Amino acid sequence: MEEPYYLVNFQCVLADVRERYGDLLLAEERERVEAFLALPAEARRLLVRMLTRRGPWFRLDALRYPEVPDLPGALAALLGGGFCLGPEAAAAADLVPLLRKDELEALLREAGAPLRKTEARGGLAERVLAQVPEARLRAAAPAAAPAVAEWARLLFMLFFGNGEQDLTDFVLAELGQVRYEDYPVDPACRLFQSRREVDVLFALDDLRAGFEAGQDLAETTRALLAMEQFPGIRAQRRYHRLLGDVGRAWERRGDADTALDCHRRSALPPARERTARILMARARLDEAAQAALAMAETPADCAEERAARRILKRLAGREPGAARWLAQHPPD
Repeated sequence: MEEPYYLVNFQCVLADVRERYGDLLLAEERERVEAFLALPAEARRLLVRMLTRRGPWFRLDALRYPEVPDLPGALAALLGGGFCLGPEAAAAADLVPLLRKDELEALLREAGAPLRKTEARGGLAERVLAQVPEARLRAAAPAAAPAVAEWARLLFMLFFGNGEQDLTDFVLAELGQVRYEDYPVDPACRLFQSRREVDVLFALDDLRAGFEAGQDLAETTRALLAMEQFPGIRAQRRYHRLLGDVGRAWERRGDADTALDCHRRSALPPARERTARILMARARLDEAAQAALAMAETPADCAEERAARRILKRLAGREPGAARWLAQHPPD
């Protein structure tokens, strides 16, 4: 049987990472690669299916694929190899979202709990969590989850050079929806030279999650700015996006100095616009004009070009450089 495209693509990632970055993998991560390749084909297909779906927990009756005819056997191989977690590892909070509304109602009836005709699914779920034993939930919705999501995340990070791409990008490229430039790949040419550089990018993702969860902004900022010492970090768009978002957060708190520190490090719009506007607000007009002129001369996009022109118009009466640029570049 010809292997399905998703498994071929995943094994392409494995082969490339093993060749280019094998020395950056920990012993257990290298062993995991070899163990995966030694799995029966159906087990490999099932695991990759699970890794590329939104989970982490899946009902077993939702894991039926034509290319995995022996689901119990494939699942047993994954459980035995430590690639998967079985129903006994699932908590009630993992299982309830997998249940349909009618199944939640049936569990409550079985527990002797009253039902209201107009009760929403959210209310039913809360009551099931409170009133139905975990063992009963496991029987109602036997489920499994991949136990190697972080391992797969590491592989994609090393293969793509960022934490934002996965096997979906293979599909988009094959469909012609995304086109990448063809160029020879030299195994000796690597984005990452040390494991520490890879771990820093994972830490960046953790910083983003903490920032969005409202963790201490000063601590987040210190850790973010300290990442500049690592090669390759400035090639990561999400690093620059987080710098911009943290800068705006400091603006809202009224700390212009820290906001400027973040915006000046970010290479993504609207960082330069925010820098110019903060400088204008602080009456540092010469610096504001220089920032706006830099935008005007090398705009990242049309929006940044328009923003630069607006700022220069505001400064033209007091900054000769702004007036000269506007005179030399009349609007179309």
